Amino acid sequence: MKRKDGFQGEKHIYVPEAAWKAAADSNVVMNQLYITSMGYFPNATFHYRERPNGCSENILIYCLRGKGWFLIDGQRMDVSANEFIIVPTTKAKMSYGADDHDPWSIYWVHFCGENLKGFNDGFDLGLYDGAKPIHLNEKGIQIWESMYENLQLGYGKENLSNVNLCLYHFLATFLYPEKHTSIKAQDERDMIKKTIDYMQQGLSKKVSVEHFAELNKLSVSYFSSLFKKSTGMP
Repeated sequence: MKRKDGFQGEKHIYVPEAAWKAAADSNVVMNQLYITSMGYFPNATFHYRERPNGCSENILIYCLRGKGWFLIDGQRMDVSANEFIIVPTTKAKMSYGADDHDPWSIYWVHFCGENLKGFNDGFDLGLYDGAKPIHLNEKGIQIWESMYENLQLGYGKENLSNVNLCLYHFLATFLYPEKHTSIKAQDERDMIKKTIDYMQQGLSKKVSVEHFAELNKLSVSYFSSLFKKSTGMP
């Protein structure tokens, strides 16, 4: 039953290496970082990929709903809703897939290029960093859709140039989510203040992080990260 694609409502596209090489002949910037494939898998039941020789590209997966996992050299990393993971290129054996009971819905992008090592080193991307929390990344999704639509129109120089530049903006929405989120700083402060007030007023009651996250319509991991950052908790 395991499968790498073929999900109802999916979108995915693969860019031929020859197309990027042709574009890079007239503009060397195009070869620094570029998309090799991208996709959207909604409710990806039985999704599973095994890469015994690792992957020559970086893999970014953004989980909207459900859960999934990565297994790299025997080390497991879970990925839940409102989380993303960037796995840098590696020769280590890896596999990844959707949770059996609550399969993920994901946007994903594979990218590589001559400057891939410099990118990974510059942003300190480690193989076992695991998933990181992120609020609904509307900007990232919009850019993803724009890149996908452009690639569907063909692999002409203008289309590839536009997608190439969009890739950097897309990555920025994950590396610096606070610069692109629809939740403003004041809204975050108000949210945390209300949470603290509630906790102080109900000291005798047992409350959980899950409860507050649900009240604010955020994932547990994102709300917990925001609360710790705002209050200075370790």
